Amino acid sequence: QKKVLPVELALAEGVIQKPGQPGSAFSVITFGSKSTTLLKSGVQASEVVATIRDIGLGQQGDEYLSAQLYDALNLAFGQFNDNTGLNSLLIITEGNDGRGKMFKEAVTRARKLQVICNVAMVANHTLYGSKSIQRYGFYLRELAGKTRGRYIEVGNRPKNVPRSIDRLSESILDQYRR
Repeated sequence: QKKVLPVELALAEGVIQKPGQPGSAFSVITFGSKSTTLLKSGVQASEVVATIRDIGLGQQGDEYLSAQLYDALNLAFGQFNDNTGLNSLLIITEGNDGRGKMFKEAVTRARKLQVICNVAMVANHTLYGSKSIQRYGFYLRELAGKTRGRYIEVGNRPKNVPRSIDRLSESILDQYRR
């Protein structure tokens, strides 16, 4: 977690700043080392970036795995209205999404709210073995696909961030063009 947090934060900051769509509103939700928390809701990019820069590393708890990921997704879905505007969710995570029932509920809720989920997996899964992505990112990859979003593997190296920002930003901007 210590190694990937700077990559996660740089990725979040870059994706927020890159598209530059006027009138866009953002929310920031953190999870993992602390309980799932809505830090900011419905604010402009500059305020989100300031909030992202204040996020620090906490202590990893027993409930670190997928339960908190799905708590964060539910909190995020609660930020969207049942309107016809663009609803895009960027999920930056290390994975740990091993709860199938919660995944099905997340897909159903995302589709109902017409939320396009873009997922960035930030971790070095080679440490877990060659099949780790099937274990640690399987449901997230499927969530992106079922909501017309994009799934990318960022890895844990800062050098991968600029290309990942470009790929995710382009995916989000493409949603505006549809």
